[in-house]
Amino acid sequence: MNPLKLLTLDNFRLIFSYAPYTESITNSITVAFICAVAVTVFGTVVVLVARRSDFRLARLLETAAQSPHAVPGLIIGIGFFWAFAWMPGGDAVRGTLFALVIAFGLRALPSAYGAISPATMQLGSELDNAARVAGADWWRTVSRILIRLLVPAMLASFLLIWTQMIREYAPAMFLAGAESQVIGTTAIDLWTQGETGSVAALATLQIAVTAVVASLAGLLLKGRKEKNNA
Repeated sequence: MNPLKLLTLDNFRLIFSYAPYTESITNSITVAFICAVAVTVFGTVVVLVARRSDFRLARLLETAAQSPHAVPGLIIGIGFFWAFAWMPGGDAVRGTLFALVIAFGLRALPSAYGAISPATMQLGSELDNAARVAGADWWRTVSRILIRLLVPAMLASFLLIWTQMIREYAPAMFLAGAESQVIGTTAIDLWTQGETGSVAALATLQIAVTAVVASLAGLLLKGRKEKNNA
């Protein structure tokens, strides 16, 4: 059979003609972007506290930041499901995108820590000492010196988390509501209906969005390097 005869856009038409499927794409992009930004910033703070401060629980903080790697996504989803069920006002959060941001963000925290921690360790402690001699406190040293030097690592963390979150779905199996479905849960729903072509179309869109974001991040990083070299 001529493979050209099998080419069709019907699978994409099915996705874009049904509002919940289209909404799942928008939700995935929204959650991935918020998680990538929030977790990168939070992960940077955690790394700096654990690696460049005198906080007495720094070792415990480092272990806590990396521990979600050992917990499957389904377990995290179940845990937050019951946490929201028992927490006062938790019913207002469960089934919303905010619940997905919390669960997905916890899953992505070890990735942010792993991306930023090596770059932080490459910065000599002499920078901190010089800033302290000049009268800067810890926060001023971090905000005016260290974070600016960690921008490339933070950008890499953003891209890594974006790629991870755009395909994340396990916690959403228990936390997503009718209006907060993501690409992963929609793909599972289509697969159970036997719509394998539509699943492939969703995966193609997922790859396309990730490629666009990766290209923009690469251009931004390249422009920053050229600016620094100039």
